[in-house]
Amino acid sequence: MESPLLKSNPGLKSALSDFEQRYGSQARSVFKLGGTGNSSFRVEFEHESVVLRLNANTAHLGVDRQQEKTIIEALQGTGITPMLRHWQPEYLVMDLIEAQTASVEAIARTLKHLHSLPVPNSLITSPPWTPLDTIRDYLQLCQTPMPRTQALAQQLTTALWTHSPYVVCHIDLNPTNILGQSDGDAILIDWEYARCGPAEYDLAVVIETHQFSPEVTDKFLAHYDNQRLSAQVSTNQFAYRIIELLWLHLTSPVDWPSTRIEAITADMQIPA
Repeated sequence: MESPLLKSNPGLKSALSDFEQRYGSQARSVFKLGGTGNSSFRVEFEHESVVLRLNANTAHLGVDRQQEKTIIEALQGTGITPMLRHWQPEYLVMDLIEAQTASVEAIARTLKHLHSLPVPNSLITSPPWTPLDTIRDYLQLCQTPMPRTQALAQQLTTALWTHSPYVVCHIDLNPTNILGQSDGDAILIDWEYARCGPAEYDLAVVIETHQFSPEVTDKFLAHYDNQRLSAQVSTNQFAYRIIELLWLHLTSPVDWPSTRIEAITADMQIPA
C-alpha cells in the first residue's frame, strides 16, 4: 500500500522507485526529515537506513550540483562526510548518520582536516572565490536597489584580504549540517554551496551560526590552530551576515523585504 507521503510527493516517489531498482530492494518505510531548501527523507530498508535528498532548483543562489558531487566523491573515505550511495542531479542518497550535537573541539578538528586536503583541480578558479562574489551575485538578483547594502559590499572590497591558502570550503556550516558522533568526531553534510575559498570563511560561518561567545570563539580558533587569523575571521563573519540577509530576502521576500534589509545594514559597521 502506497504511503500518503509518496502519494503527495511525486518527485519523492520517482526518486525512491529509481533508487530501489538500483539498490535491489524495496523500502519498508519513509519519513520526512525536513530541510530549508532541499527535502530530505529517512528511507528504511530491511537491514539498513539511508537518507534520500530531493534537490531544489537553487542554481541562482550559487548551488552547483555537479561541484557538490565532485567534492563528496573526493571526500569519500576521509570520515568527513557520509558514504555516497547514489547521485544524480535530481536527488542523492547517502548513509544515514544518527547524530548528536558536535563539540567545539570536534568541529575545529574536522575543519582543520578538511582544509588540509588537496583541492580537486575542477574546483580551482581564477580568480578564486571570495564572499564578495556571492554578495555581488545576490545583489544583482534583488529586484529593488539596496544602496546601503551595496555600499557595505564596496567597503568589504578592501577589508576582505587573506594570506592563507585557498582550500575546500563547505560554505554553509550551520548546526544542521554538522553532525556529532559518539566517537567524538563531527561529520559534515549538504555540500551544495561548497567550493574552493578562504578557510577563514568556514570558520566565520561556524562562529556566526552557532552563536559562539567571544570565549568559545577563542577556544574554537585555538583548537583549529588559527588564532593568528582572528581579524580576518571577524571580517568574514561580517560578510556572512550580509550574505545571510540577502539570502533571506531572495528566498522569503515577503518576510524579508528590501526595506528591512536596508534598515538592518544601516546599523552595521565593518570590523576595524
